[in-house]
Parts: sequence; C-alpha cells; structure tokens
Amino acid sequence: MFTRWVIITQLLLAFVIWLSGKFGKKMLVITTIILLVLSLVRLSNPSLFVLQTTVVLATGAVCYHRIREQEAKEIITALRNILDRLTGK
Repeated sequence: MFTRWVIITQLLLAFVIWLSGKFGKKMLVITTIILLVLSLVRLSNPSLFVLQTTVVLATGAVCYHRIREQEAKEIITALRNILDRLTGK
C-alpha cells in the first residue's frame, strides 16, 4: 500500500511545509491550507487521504510551534534588554 512514491511524496510535502515556515506564520498557514485542499480534491483513496492529512497537519503544527517558541525567546530578550537599560547594567 505505501509504495516508495507515497513515502517520497509525504517527505516532499513535509519539506514544503517546513520551508514555508521559514517565511513566517502566515505563509505556513496558507501553505498548510492549500495542501489540505489539494489533498481533499486529489486523493480518492481514504487511507492515503488520512496519511497525507496527518503528515500535513503534524508538520504544520511542529513548524508553527517552533515559530512561536522563537518569537517568545525574542520577546524575552527584548524585555531583558529594556530592563538592563533601565537599571544601567
């Protein structure tokens, strides 16, 4: 059932989502939605549809969490810099 082509396709989808995550949250969400719609329209095999939907959503969630974590670190760093300037350190 899961041929080499299916696995390569899933890896390619994960790479596309990861790459779109490098351009920000908005691009990540747009890419994830487009890939989900394409999966819905293109795939007729239910098990393949479930696999591809799971791969797209899981990769999107991981990339989104990574972006949010990075933003939180940047906010903490900015607040520390402000505090250091106010205290004269």
